[in-house]
Amino acid sequence: MELTISGEHVSVQAGDLIAFQGEQLTSKVIAWATDWPRCKISHVAIVTDIDNNLAEATTLNGENGVAIVGLQYKLDTYPGHMWHYPLLAPARKQLNIEAMGTFLWSEVSHPYSKLQAILAPLRVGQDLHNWADDWYCSKLVAEGLVAGGVLPVTFDVAITPSQLTRLGCFGPSKQIK
Repeated sequence: MELTISGEHVSVQAGDLIAFQGEQLTSKVIAWATDWPRCKISHVAIVTDIDNNLAEATTLNGENGVAIVGLQYKLDTYPGHMWHYPLLAPARKQLNIEAMGTFLWSEVSHPYSKLQAILAPLRVGQDLHNWADDWYCSKLVAEGLVAGGVLPVTFDVAITPSQLTRLGCFGPSKQIK
């Protein structure tokens, strides 16, 4: 997808990360609990395919779970800020778009856990991120990158949205909303 934001050209491709800063109380609590003191990023999604669909684990339109939504829909309806983090060329070379997409689409409607989103990165107890099969946004995105061959199979998917934006596989961000 080609976007023009404030006169600047932005090219969005499969494997790219979209980060969000929400205005709702839940978003602010997640940002604070998982990224204090920065408290900026509260949610992430990943571009799944050439049609610029996003995979995310969230509560959306009353539905609770993994959803595939269009990037344009999010740009038009999300009540907060959004940033684009492009996958860097070496990571893009490793990306198996089909494997990543197959995994992400297979998880549609799988439950989302706000509690796990807040608690897992705090590392309370061993293997806390495995205590539930439910997804939270950054766990889903990290697992999608593992399925796509960008991150190693041994990658610890108990990661915060903000930590994902700082992985070495993504380039500098551009605010798109």
